Amino acid sequence: MRKLTCCILALALIGACAGPAPEEPANHGQGTSQNPGGGNNNPGGTNDNPGGGQGTVTPDFTPESWYDTPFWERTDREKAGLRGPVKQWHVSAYASYVQYEYDQAGHLLKIKDYDSDGELNYLTTFEYDSDGNRIKKTVVAADDASTVEEVTTYSYGNPGKIVVLDRYLYHGRLSQEHSAIIEGEDIMMGVSAIHTESLNIIQYTSVMDRTFEFDEEGNLTVKEHSYLADKFNSNQPSEFGEYEGTFHWTYAGGYPYSSDGGITAMTWQANGMPLTWESAVEETTYTWDGPYRVDKCEWYENKRTLDFKSFQHVEGYVGGYLADYWRKKEFGEHDELIHMSFDVFNDGRQFDYYYTDYKYDSHGNWISRKEDTTAILDGNRSVTEVTREIVYY
Repeated sequence: MRKLTCCILALALIGACAGPAPEEPANHGQGTSQNPGGGNNNPGGTNDNPGGGQGTVTPDFTPESWYDTPFWERTDREKAGLRGPVKQWHVSAYASYVQYEYDQAGHLLKIKDYDSDGELNYLTTFEYDSDGNRIKKTVVAADDASTVEEVTTYSYGNPGKIVVLDRYLYHGRLSQEHSAIIEGEDIMMGVSAIHTESLNIIQYTSVMDRTFEFDEEGNLTVKEHSYLADKFNSNQPSEFGEYEGTFHWTYAGGYPYSSDGGITAMTWQANGMPLTWESAVEETTYTWDGPYRVDKCEWYENKRTLDFKSFQHVEGYVGGYLADYWRKKEFGEHDELIHMSFDVFNDGRQFDYYYTDYKYDSHGNWISRKEDTTAILDGNRSVTEVTREIVYY
């Protein structure tokens, strides 16, 4: 999964946007930008007119109450920077896309991964307990609804603690859409154990157990145990493929500061968003056991959205394909991305992407923008109209 994410991020930089998105699946009763009134029996929320009906929309950018909530105590919807009672959203104008769906309380319920033909590839669902803690994640292959690819269960014994789920805080945190944060793959509040079973190997089930324990000084120890369970032998551990590991995170003021995975220093904003990062991850050719080598990173300071302002790889990264040596971002008055520059080849060539002509719905969420990009391999520029389809409760 990590390798796939790295590849997708790298390939996204090779050319300009891939072209129009496939037609959205049938909309049963929900308002959309194509049908602002919703279905006959449901005049519900839409992109262009969240109240249903017709009329001109005036965006409301008044800070929402959750802006003052510590970041890791926010709902999944709020962590994604979404304003208002968003039910589902996805970015269109690309050949493939991912759609996120939430319940009314803001918990992430479903992730739908569509391919370039508009067919559902994977469906990920989430379950929660009465306290709102995520207790189960299930990934199903959409071409066969009976084929469960992966099941993860969560236990909670660290109330009020910010728990790091791996030793690196993967580079997915630095991607534009921050899928690792949106999907809860890097940090969770209060979790003490995670059990994952990957079921897509014919003979074996790949099992991973992780436990998270804090000492008296408030530092975190993470223990991992993975093995292959033989389906043909009562799911007993096989004689090969077993791994056990232990790693540590040092905390400062209740927040992760450094790890034996190579993170040498992290600082945090007052609201719990990261502020700076320094690392010294040793890299070798084709090393996939870690993040893109991000030696220094600085995040964008604001109350709404998690995004970085700049990062750099001091020596580049040899284990990935066309990974950036550095990248910088600039933001507008509503915390929207307006300019991104980066260097892929470390030869002085700077590539610039511009994001303009933003349009917003009445909640203050952007619903369209123009992306002026440069194809890395041939240098051609293109401008693409990108829309974000949002449905509200």
